[in-house]
Amino acid sequence: VGSAVPSMTTAVLNNIDLIKPKANILELFEKEIELLLVKKESNEIQTESLIKQRDTLLPQLISGKLRVPKSMLEEMEKEVLN
Repeated sequence: VGSAVPSMTTAVLNNIDLIKPKANILELFEKEIELLLVKKESNEIQTESLIKQRDTLLPQLISGKLRVPKSMLEEMEKEVLN
């Protein structure tokens, strides 16, 4: 008897019909999942890099120690609006 779902016993679980995909379908699925996991890891690495850059640059921008050229700000504004 389960604690989260008391009515879910091993007898109930053993009586559930499952469909098992063929080996080639499982292989295709695994390849797709692997691609997603690689992309996820890449995104996590990029996110960490961007966080470090933000944490380094933002205090400098706020304090005025670092200035962004007006032309760059205008370019960024165009990108955001499009």
